[in-house]
Amino acid sequence: MELTMSLVILAIVLPALLTGFISCLGLNEMAKNTIVATEHIRSVIEQMHSLSNTSLSSITTVDWDEWLNNTSNYRLPSEQVKVSYPDYDGDNSTVDDDPLAVMVNISWQEIGRTRNLNVFTLLTAQ
Repeated sequence: MELTMSLVILAIVLPALLTGFISCLGLNEMAKNTIVATEHIRSVIEQMHSLSNTSLSSITTVDWDEWLNNTSNYRLPSEQVKVSYPDYDGDNSTVDDDPLAVMVNISWQEIGRTRNLNVFTLLTAQ
């Protein structure tokens, strides 16, 4: 009787524990992907900062998705880097802005949906 009762309790508790464990694995993967995307954005912005030593206009001519593809050892599934340069000073031209407004967007596929991470920053000529 005690053995049957313990098997019933185990049959109720074990699936809940397994479901929780599997959910934690999925959350761990999502957190890892977010960290990788954040690192990729940081790499892009650091490279922009390095290029700002020469001129801000040189930043706007780089294909940042291709740059990351050539410099990164690991890319997220269907990862795309899009960089835009919003008109910060309202003169309808972003090339001569100092500081240069930069919006970096990284998107990737995760569990059948698209995830996005955006960072906005200002860069100045050094």
